[in-house]
This record gives sequence, structure tokens and C-alpha cells, in this order.
Amino acid sequence: MKVKTGQPPEINLNPVHISKADGTAIELASIIDTEAVQSLINDFYRLVHIPMALFDLKGNVLVSAGWQDICTKFHRVNPETCKYCIESDQKLSLNVAPGKYKLYKCRNNIWDVVTPIMVEGQHIGNIFSGQFLFEDEPLDYELFRSQARKYGFNEEEYIKALEKIPRLSREDIDTGMAFFMTFANMISQLSYSNIKLSQSLAERDAVVEALQESEKREKARSDELAAVLDAVPVAVYTTHDPQALKITGNRLSCKWLRIPPGTNLSKSALEGEKPEFFKLFKDGVEIPPEKMPSQLSAAGIEVNDCELDIVSADGRIRHVLGNARPLRDENGNLRGSISAFIDITERKRVEEALRKSEEHLRLLSDNLPDSAVYQYTLDPDGSGCFQYVSAGIERLIGLNSRDILNDPSILYRIIPSQYMGELIEAGVRSAHELSDFDMELPVELPDGRLKWIRLNSRPRRLPEGRTIWDGVLTDITRLKRAEEVLRESESCRKVAEAVDTERRRFFDVLETLPVMIALLTPDHRIAFANRPFREMFGNSGNRHCFEHCFRNNEPCDSCKAYKILETGQPYHWEITTPEGRVFDTYNLPFIDVDGSRMTLEMDIDITERKAAEEMLRDSEEKYRNIVETANEIILITDNEAVINYANSKLVDMLEYPLDEVIGKPIWGFISKECIPAVRQNLEKRRQGISESYELKLIRKDGSPVWTFLNAKPLFDRNGSFTGVMSMLTDISKRKEAEEALANIETARKKEIHHRIKNNLQVISSLLDLQADQFKNREDIKDMEVLSAFRESQDLSLIHI
Repeated sequence: MKVKTGQPPEINLNPVHISKADGTAIELASIIDTEAVQSLINDFYRLVHIPMALFDLKGNVLVSAGWQDICTKFHRVNPETCKYCIESDQKLSLNVAPGKYKLYKCRNNIWDVVTPIMVEGQHIGNIFSGQFLFEDEPLDYELFRSQARKYGFNEEEYIKALEKIPRLSREDIDTGMAFFMTFANMISQLSYSNIKLSQSLAERDAVVEALQESEKREKARSDELAAVLDAVPVAVYTTHDPQALKITGNRLSCKWLRIPPGTNLSKSALEGEKPEFFKLFKDGVEIPPEKMPSQLSAAGIEVNDCELDIVSADGRIRHVLGNARPLRDENGNLRGSISAFIDITERKRVEEALRKSEEHLRLLSDNLPDSAVYQYTLDPDGSGCFQYVSAGIERLIGLNSRDILNDPSILYRIIPSQYMGELIEAGVRSAHELSDFDMELPVELPDGRLKWIRLNSRPRRLPEGRTIWDGVLTDITRLKRAEEVLRESESCRKVAEAVDTERRRFFDVLETLPVMIALLTPDHRIAFANRPFREMFGNSGNRHCFEHCFRNNEPCDSCKAYKILETGQPYHWEITTPEGRVFDTYNLPFIDVDGSRMTLEMDIDITERKAAEEMLRDSEEKYRNIVETANEIILITDNEAVINYANSKLVDMLEYPLDEVIGKPIWGFISKECIPAVRQNLEKRRQGISESYELKLIRKDGSPVWTFLNAKPLFDRNGSFTGVMSMLTDISKRKEAEEALANIETARKKEIHHRIKNNLQVISSLLDLQADQFKNREDIKDMEVLSAFRESQDLSLIHI
């Protein structure tokens, strides 16, 4: 590509330093009259036949004249050659000094010439002249024919367009560019006034627009503030003068007092204008006007966290909490105040109810017979302390609750050292698993006596990571002594163990039920209450049911629980508690393992179904724990024999982690020789047939394990086969014993066979010896033969 730089004519090169109001670069299209310029260059082209055009820096053509067909119909139409045109125009026009021009041949092999247009020292566009060939240059037809072929142009039409290109002398170009450079400078100079005027008008419009926008924003802010004041759940009071003669409130403040908006609320108003529809009290004493928050802040005093009671004319009391701040003008002089208060009536009511509830609970916990209530906290860093210990602890173990709260170690010091490890281990396990903490251990009282206590608590974890146990410490010394007495004789020990085991088993079952269960003695005492019952009513402490559940001093008149003691028949009824909770109650006759008669009461809370569902989920979790802790493999497969569920026993037995079992077909865990039988049995499951049989499985290390399988088919509500639930018991030891017995039987049979064979051989030999004495004898008597046989028999017995 050839480039030539032309010499400038005598023109004014002093830049005019003008900038747009927003500081952005000036666009060429914004400072020229394209229609007037287009008319001018059309006339110029008709005069000198030199093509020209005005381009901005983005390559956009603003005006043009004399463009040749080779460019408009070919080069500017093809994407690649058009790219060359724009690239040549943009890159080759760079770094051309003002008042100079650059002559270059574009990448499409056509001559062009360019001179820059400068405004306020900025390069904003270019004047191009081009699409010509020099008359002193031979026309390279082969070059342009190759271009036509390369870019897919019609070769004949392309050459015709080429031959129409003007052929100019270099003097023509110099003369034309002198005009174009003068024209470019004229555009720069003549645009000065327009740009300046445009900037002035733009600045004026910007100022006017800014003022209008400011007024709009101020009005919008005012409207927004008014809307906010009416929308917020806060009573806002505005004092309009330093003397607090006029105070108005927002919508909520007027609603509190049932007055129209705009009513003057100032107790400092002039006589005859003071409001009489409310009074302000603090700590039960009426507040004089000069001590009211709005008046104090109007005098320049900030008021913070002020609690007041607003007493309306109808006697209604509203507890409020708020702040007040002075308002000052631009000179810092006081002009009023603003105060905001929130209604804390409900909060005060709840706080009072909570205080009474806590006091009631504290009284209950402090007076539990043989028990004390505690709360223990363990921080994430491992440090722990007691948050609460009821006063009953001193009756139990001789330590003051305040001393334990100040120094928990005094409680640990009365625990024998051999139990500390177990205590710490149980605490760590409970914290890790969030499982109940339940432990019995002895303590050495300060007076030297030994007592047995039971610690029973349930942990919960707070969001910040702290773990809190709420529990009960119970004196079980008498129980331990009774157990010791029972252990004095073997028969009593067995009876006690059987009773305790049976009762515990029964109680454990009751603990897992998602309903409230209680055992009531004939004198109305709660002998046992399961977990849901305790969660609803708390630990009974062996109190009467009417005391513990209904806070009565004598049996309830409406109680029907004890009808079964008269009739011996179950009874079903509903109980409504004083709090409004309704229970579906079933009373059943019950004989304890020791023969004592009781009433088993089952209560189902039908007030809150969600609570019942939660209890049901807890029950399901316990059943899952039973499955997970079962001594057999429990397995559920789908209708394609893919394992959907397996308990942890499978991990213990086959040594596969669960993630390598769940979702896998059963065939990879079954001995190859058993697979055909299992496939056949699987077809029986599809037919609804349950079955039990022996099955050999393969451990992960390849070793076999024999199991006894109980399989039950599973079907959905539509009767479609969905899979199989199987329980597999490890019978490897039994199989080993059977194999050993079989080996012993085989050996025993071999030994008997050997002995019989030897004895028969001996008898045969003896008979042969006896037969020798009868050889060559014609007269043989029966007695002689019999005698010989008996002699052989005797000899054979001697051999045996």
C-alpha cells in the first residue's frame, strides 16, 4: 500500500479549545450541516470531477460525491473488501497533522487521499478524496481480474467499473487537496460559534433542568417522608416551635388517641387550647408539660429510651418507648423537636407473663421432692458452666445452688474419681450425638454420707454453637438401697431383675409411642409418664395427676379415668385442659409385673395435628434406630433387584460401605452357585409368595458368609410388585458346626466299617481252622459242628 504526505496550504492551525458541557468527545455529525455540505461538494464534483467524502472517526460516511461503481457496487458490498475499505480509511488516516494530507493506495488497490478535520484540538473526522487512478500509471488489468475472481465479482462488469474510475494527474490532486484542506479548516473555524453557542444553551438548559429536578426531588422527598411517617408502625410527634406551643402527630399517633389528624397535642399550649384527652405518666406519676420528651428536646435536650404510659380519656393505658431530638435551623437555632415512640404494651404484657411463668416454674423446680432442676451450657471452645440450678439441690447433696453456679468444680469434687471418666465420656457422646444424657452415679456429701443420684437431661444446640442441657437430678438412694436388699438373695435378685427388665422393656416401648402414656395408681399418683407426657406437663415427681396436670388440690369432678377400676373395662373419653387443649383419652386396666392394679391412660393431643405428626416422626426415627441396631441384615430391593435400603448390619457382615451397596444389584453380593436359585425365588416374590431359605453371600474380601433369608414381597396400592424386603441372619457358625458334625459322622462310619470288616475276617479265619478238623471225614455229627462253631465264636469275642 503506497502512502504520500502532501504539503499544507497557508491556513489557520490555531486550535479552538472548546469542550462539550458533559466533557465527552465532539462528534463531527453534531457540528456540520450535512445537507449544506452535501450540496457544496456536489457542485465541486461537477466542476473538477474529483470524488470526495466526509467520514467520522468510526468510519461512517456523512456526505459524499462522485463515488465510483467499483466501490459502491463491488468493494463496499463484499464483506471482506468492505472491511479493507473501512480499515484503510481508519488506520491510514491516523497521525495526519492538521493542515496536511496523506495520499495512499487502499488494500483494494485504488488511490485515496485524506486530510483531517480538527476542532478544539481534537481529531473528529476526515475529508477523503479518492477512488481514482493516476493517469501516468498503466492499468494493471490482471491484478483487478484476480481480485474479481478472488472475491466472486462478475469479472466483466468489474473491469467495466474499473475503466470508469477517473484518471487524474498529480497536479489535479494537489490542487483539489489544497481546496479540501482549506475546506477542513473552514469547517473547524466556522463551527466555533455554533459549538460555543450550543454549549451555552446546553449549560443554560442543564441549569434549568437541574433546578427543576431539584424541586421535583425535594417535593418527592417531602411526599415520601409524609408517606413514611403515615406508614411506619411508630408514633411520630413534631414540635413546631421552641416553646412547644404546637405539637402534631402522624397517623398512628392520632389513631392511638382517636383524634383527627392535625390536632394540637401540646400540653404547653395556651389556655383553652391544651388537650384534655390524654395524660402522660412515668413510673405511675403524671409528667408535667415541661418534663415531657417533646418539650425537653425542643429546649435542646436529647431524650433516649424513654418509657411512658399514655392514658387516654377512656382510661386505656398504652406503654410506649421512644426517643426525642431537637430540630435546628440553618444557623443552629432551635426551631422545635421531633420524637418517635413505639407501642410496647404487648411486650410489657408478655414480659410480665413470662416473669410470672418463670417464677412459677422456679417455685415448682425448687420444691420437687427428691429432685432438682438444672441447666448446663457447653461453649464451642470446650468451657462449660451451670446456667441454673434449683434450690432443691441443697436438700439433695448439701451444696448451695449459688456456690455451684459460681464454681461448678465443687459438684465434680463430690463424685468419686472412678466415675469421672464415665461421666465425661457420656457428656461428650451426648454433645456429639445430641442424644439424651442419662447416668446414675454416687456422690459423697460434705457430712460424709454417700448418696446415689440420677442425672437425666436432653441437649439442644444453639445457632452460635453452644450446647445446652436441660435436666433433672434425682435422689435414687432409696431405690439403690432397695436394689441392694433385693440382691441379698439370689431368688430376690432374679425376681428384681425380671421385674426391672420387664418394666423397663415395657417403659421403653411406652417411651417410643408418639402419644402421651401415664400409669396412675388408685390414689391418683402418676407412677410413670412417658416422654410425650413429660414434654407436655413436665416431670411429675410422683405427684397426683390433678395436681401436676390441672393444678387442682383434689381429684377432678369430671375425671372418668378410674371408672375402669370399678368396671374392669376400657374407657374412652375426651379431656379438655384449662389451657384449652383437647386430648383423645383411652383408659385401660393395667396389672404391673408386681401384681399391683393401675390405670393406663393414653392421651392423644388432637388440638395440634402438627405436634402429633412431629411426635410420629420421632417414633419413626426410633423404629429406624431399632432397624439400624438389629442383629440381622434388613434389606429392601426394588422390582429390578436393586438395593434401595440396607441397615448398618450389612456393613458389619459384608464389610462393604453403604455407598457401595445402595443402588447396586444384589447379584454382586451373592455366591455364584446361589444366583440361579435366587433368580427362581425372585419370580415367586413377584407372585406374592414369601419364603425362607439359606443363602451364601460374599464379603468384600471374597470370603463367604452363610445367612438364613426371610423374604417378603412388596406391592403398591394398585397391587403392582415393587420389590422385596428381606431379613438375613448370619448362620455361618451354625453351618460350620453342621459341617464339623458331618465330618465326625463320616469318620465314625468309617471306623465301624473297619472294625466290622476286621471281625468278620477273624471269624472267617477261625471257621477255616475249625473246618480243617472235618476234612476227609464222611461221618460228621451236628454236635461236633456246633461245638466247633461255638469255639470259633468264643475266639472271635476274645479278639474283639
